[in-house]
Amino acid sequence: MTALSLRPGFRRPPVQRPRTALVYVGAPESPDVPVMTPPLGIQVLGSVLRNQGYDAELFDRRLSGHDLADELDAWRPDIVGFSFLSPAAGDATELARHARQAGAVTVAGGPHATICGPSLPLDAFDVVVQGDGEHALLDLVAHVERGAIGPRVGPGRTWEDLSALPVLERFACYEPVYGDRRRTWRTVPVQFNRGCPMNCQFCEVSRDAGVYALPRKERQRSFARLTDDVATFVDRWDANYILVVDSIATLDDELAAGFLDMLADRYPQVSVQFNAHVNKFSRRVEESLHALGERASVWFGFESGSDRMLERLQKGHTAVEALAVGRRAVATGAYVGVNLLIGLPWETPADLRDTEVFVDELLQSSALPERILGNPNIFHPLPGTPLYAECVAAGLVVDETGHRVWSEQDIAAERAGPLHGVDYARVLETYYRYRPASTPPGGFRPWVMNESPAP
Repeated sequence: MTALSLRPGFRRPPVQRPRTALVYVGAPESPDVPVMTPPLGIQVLGSVLRNQGYDAELFDRRLSGHDLADELDAWRPDIVGFSFLSPAAGDATELARHARQAGAVTVAGGPHATICGPSLPLDAFDVVVQGDGEHALLDLVAHVERGAIGPRVGPGRTWEDLSALPVLERFACYEPVYGDRRRTWRTVPVQFNRGCPMNCQFCEVSRDAGVYALPRKERQRSFARLTDDVATFVDRWDANYILVVDSIATLDDELAAGFLDMLADRYPQVSVQFNAHVNKFSRRVEESLHALGERASVWFGFESGSDRMLERLQKGHTAVEALAVGRRAVATGAYVGVNLLIGLPWETPADLRDTEVFVDELLQSSALPERILGNPNIFHPLPGTPLYAECVAAGLVVDETGHRVWSEQDIAAERAGPLHGVDYARVLETYYRYRPASTPPGGFRPWVMNESPAP
């Protein structure tokens, strides 16, 4: 498609190399620590731009409070790219309008832009990138450098070889997060591969959602580059906690096990957290976890103990299979994270009882139940997912435009939740039963948990 001329109001002459600001817009991760681990996406994009000789800087709404617009004005970018999830779309749009009125070319990226891109406001975003952003952003910067903008909505081209991506650059925005020696856990992200071959119907990266290309072994980051990443982060920030951001880090069990073995052998001060899957937890990975013990935490999307719910969610495993894998993981001595999904519109009291039985049997089978970490999640239908479309068609979604995230406090106060027709009193009862931190007065048995290595 032929590039479009820059609109009136663009601030800088095209002969000057454009400056790019990349902005993450989202909710704080906790009241005390707004950013535990900086998002990998904009760090990769900024590193790619710098590697190509462009001036790029990062900004994070969670660290800037209400002064982010002023910070952007002071830095005077020619291009501003925004990464955000659906609940933050309103805030991102407001910031984008400000940046655009100041003369910058504005770009939207990330899952929400990929799924809902054509509907994003024209007066806020000049360009919408759907899918992987590296090639698309380099193309856009090159267009702007020549005095033009590419197409309004463009598909992101898959990055051919993740090993070709540079080690993350240092960005002023996140230096206080990475370099804070007061933090017990100095967490850094690494990535083996992108995409997910599974088809969980509630997930934005499921096969049916079609947001990202399926992971391929020939694209994944090599063991040598992963080793470089860890060495750089430990030397640079004294990192002591590695967060593997893959949806499923154990797709290539030799790569995953080799990475765990490397940490066990070379970095006795470093812990690691990663996601596995009931169908992707090999004996080879299990053996490597034994060597790490409590320095590792492996998380599973078990979601439910009801086979009826698991089939509806297209998890690809049964409750019996999940329990067997959970017991194997617990036996390694590692921390085992149990993700549960409650509040589905088709969930019955019998389904919830099956989940209770599943959790009880997992806890009772462990000699170290304090290393089983509970993470209950109240179901929110996400745009672009099969379950979202199903819920919208059935007239169940309370907020189809704002994509509000309801906290358990919101649900308790309003006696309602993200879906019509769900018994949220029962949902909260189950949620409090499995929430690890605190239990309401006269409430329910919490998970057995002590101090965990998770940040």
